[in-house]
Amino acid sequence: MVGHKLLTSSVADLMNDAEIHFVKTHQLPGDNSPAIYLVRDGRDACVSYAHYRVDFEGNLSWVERQRARVCRRWQFNSALRDVIEGNTPYGAWGRM
Repeated sequence: MVGHKLLTSSVADLMNDAEIHFVKTHQLPGDNSPAIYLVRDGRDACVSYAHYRVDFEGNLSWVERQRARVCRRWQFNSALRDVIEGNTPYGAWGRM
């Protein structure tokens, strides 16, 4: 199946089910359950996260975000610089 479904049970309930379930997360595993790790090219991940920061982070209203599109190139470059330099809540990529 391609796509996703909202989680309707707890992860503990899914673990006790006979079916195979795939749970996407950005968190490290907290147990010894089998896992498939997908690793992205760090350059692609930096660009993607910079776009995310421009589009979704901050407390801008919808109107303010529309006005900000005028200077989107500057915002994106600034966000990408912050991601590369580690000026994010997650720190620098090299320190992970």
